[in-house]
Amino acid sequence: MSNNATTIDEAFAFAFKEELRFRELYFKLHTLAQDEATKELFRELSAMEENHVEKLKQMYRKCFDGKEPILETVSTPGNAHGAGKLNVRTGLEFAIIREEYAADHYYMMADLVDDSEVRDILNELAHEEENHATLLENKLEMLS
Repeated sequence: MSNNATTIDEAFAFAFKEELRFRELYFKLHTLAQDEATKELFRELSAMEENHVEKLKQMYRKCFDGKEPILETVSTPGNAHGAGKLNVRTGLEFAIIREEYAADHYYMMADLVDDSEVRDILNELAHEEENHATLLENKLEMLS
């Protein structure tokens, strides 16, 4: 680990929050979706975000000598503006932007770490987030 420990620690904290938020958002969207294909997409995305949390935990332990990350309780996107405003379309639009932002965040994190294995996993997560954005864009186009 380089002397960027505080920066990478903050980057991990942000990543954990985002992954947990989106796991919950996709779960909520799963319950709001009307058709089975859309429900399944959101169920799968929720599970993928949970997988990202587990990968992040492993990387965190590696970067910080076995230290366990502290995961904070997070609110789901949409709650701040009232749950009544969240629907499949607005959820998709919001999630596309945030998935692209998450990909950028993982690329930035990869630039901060010295460990090549951790860097590779962070780049892999970035690619997965880009793929999530593409899946969501395709679903949004189908709704139009």
